[in-house]
Amino acid sequence: MRAEKWLGGGRFEVAAIVGFSAVGALGLAAQPAIAAQFDAQLGLTAGQVGALFTVEGLGGTLSSLLMLLRLRALSRSRMALAAVLLFVAANAASAAWLDYRLLLASRAAAGMAEGMLVVLSLSAAASMDNTDRVYGLWVIGQGGLGSLVLLALPALFSRFGLGGFYGGLALVMLPMIPLVRGLSSRPPVPAATREAAPRAAGRRAQICALLAATLCFYGCIGGVWAFAADRGIAEGISGETVTLLLAAASGLGIAGALVAAWIGRTERRVAMILSGQCLLGVALFVLGEMPGAAPFGLSVALVQLVWCFVAPFLLALAAELDPSGAVMAPLNLMLGSGLAGGPILVGTMIDRRGDVGQAAVMPALLLAVSLLLMLGLAVARRMAWRNPRPSFPPN
Repeated sequence: MRAEKWLGGGRFEVAAIVGFSAVGALGLAAQPAIAAQFDAQLGLTAGQVGALFTVEGLGGTLSSLLMLLRLRALSRSRMALAAVLLFVAANAASAAWLDYRLLLASRAAAGMAEGMLVVLSLSAAASMDNTDRVYGLWVIGQGGLGSLVLLALPALFSRFGLGGFYGGLALVMLPMIPLVRGLSSRPPVPAATREAAPRAAGRRAQICALLAATLCFYGCIGGVWAFAADRGIAEGISGETVTLLLAAASGLGIAGALVAAWIGRTERRVAMILSGQCLLGVALFVLGEMPGAAPFGLSVALVQLVWCFVAPFLLALAAELDPSGAVMAPLNLMLGSGLAGGPILVGTMIDRRGDVGQAAVMPALLLAVSLLLMLGLAVARRMAWRNPRPSFPPN
């Protein structure tokens, strides 16, 4: 009972939310190592690798659009089962046919399954009492499993290549099928147990600002993370060292999510997000301007730390603005679009300029836009609080 009170929901349900999101996000966590392996094993250019990642992200975006229309009409557990089966089939196909055109199709299908699982997990978490804490655990699961996979990838690639990775994704998902019951629908948390949402007019504007800021923030993260390994290798760091640094960074990211989970519900979510974005700006400066293994390790560690710290507060802020959970589908649409668009923007820039050092330029621009949008949202919330009849506490 203490655990359920601390989490704001049942343990089986939390296990489903954390487990499905962690396995579904493994492809994203391993993107730097996969990008290097695509080059070594298949001879793909940075633009082609970016296109593969983008197609996978667009698959998630499409599934978010479909679920935005049908989320309330269909059973979560049945949709989760369909997503799990599609995920297994798509990754098995990716393992069997390492042809670029076939990979485009199979990665799009895998992205659709990943997007469905993420939306279902997010909407289930949004109905819990302590959303900040549950989303913190959501990110911890992704970071912890992702760091373990990054450590295992060099040995896996040396024996089985890319096929071993995608086949492993399919195998890991199979034992999780019984967890689909944990994503069954539950009634929204009563208003008395949550922060009061802002009035409708101000809420719509704030939701739009949050969605746009999330799009740019995840575009920044997706672009810089997808080609982080290439940036390290361009600095003369060995591939093994780069992989170890990336795995260590993913592990350190868990610390950021642990801090977010420890903080739990807070009225100062926007302030937490803004502080993380500023720290991410420092990481991009170090990555782009300071050569060497130590600065590279510091920059990727900061990227993961900020990513895992900011994400729970972004998700909890969305749940606060729309306690029904309906905003989670468009939020995942923005999240997936950012992760899809970031790699192809950065990959295309690298191809055109022939300089991996450009990997931090486009992400920095996206981060600046996201920061400005969040500042505008903070100002809007502050002005609403100063209204003679305030509807929510200040940030």
